[in-house]
Amino acid sequence: MENVLCNERIVQSDKKSCKNLRKKAQVSIEYTLVIGLIIVALTIVVAVALSYSTSAKHQIIMNQIDKVGKKIVETTDTVYYLGPPSKATIDLTMPSNIQSILINRAAKSITFKFTGSTGDAYSIYYFKANINGVDALDQPLDKDTFKSAGLKHLIITAGENSNVTLVSAF
Repeated sequence: MENVLCNERIVQSDKKSCKNLRKKAQVSIEYTLVIGLIIVALTIVVAVALSYSTSAKHQIIMNQIDKVGKKIVETTDTVYYLGPPSKATIDLTMPSNIQSILINRAAKSITFKFTGSTGDAYSIYYFKANINGVDALDQPLDKDTFKSAGLKHLIITAGENSNVTLVSAF
């Protein structure tokens, strides 16, 4: 055995073991780089997947609100055109994240306020029918029991004087 310069230090070994030591070091560095690249790639894939998931979730809530709003307006207008003593009960599957449901009788509209992925969002639908209530502040759809997530039932009744009444029943 002789003294050989191996990895910038002098060790007592043969030249063959020094080459093996260098090969092992090169292989471990390559494995480390490959694992690092895999981790970076997986991080990017997970970030993109979470972004699409959040976007899809928001889109599903918006679609559910759109379906509910259109169904309320369509049924209300139908009952309005049929006149008294018409009455309809509709089943609505309310999505989560609804903060309020307000009826504007003057504008003949219903407004859903909900929490979206970017903050508060609004969805407005317009009636052709005249909507009445006990008073201007009467908001039968803005009760916590109605705007919570799940299956809800809404009774819509044609009233006198060409008005339609929305009553949240059960």
